[in-house]
Amino acid sequence: MTAGMTASLVFLALLGGFIVLGWIVSAGAPKRRTRALEALAAEMGFSFVAHLQLPGARLDWGEVNRKAANSMEGTVSGM
Repeated sequence: MTAGMTASLVFLALLGGFIVLGWIVSAGAPKRRTRALEALAAEMGFSFVAHLQLPGARLDWGEVNRKAANSMEGTVSGM
């Protein structure tokens, strides 16, 4: 095996490792965000709603999306 071929294999292995590491980190992001919002809702005295069904919310481009994720419900100053 030549030095150039070895360097190419090392580069490809490092690149593949970075791609896998990025995928692992990004796969856990939604769970971390949900846990952080749950803690914030509890701290503020709100209730946390992970999945909320909406009666019908139109998006700007005309599609209808009836689901919302990571919502908080509660009152502040009587409102």
